[in-house]
Amino acid sequence: HILTDNISQSAAFKELALPLLDDLIQGKSSVLFTYGITGSGKTYTMMGPLNNPGLIPRSFDVIFN
Repeated sequence: HILTDNISQSAAFKELALPLLDDLIQGKSSVLFTYGITGSGKTYTMMGPLNNPGLIPRSFDVIFN
């Protein structure tokens, strides 16, 4: 998937991470990685700020709750 700068953290999570988490919970292997130039938003997408968490905090929330 290629993300644009106007996708929300919530939409990115639902589109990218949630299907992988479903597989993970069913015992399948899953991997998600980001690739791009410096400043393209990889860390923001994966971690996000405290008030708008990225894919990793949202994924941990699903796994541990």
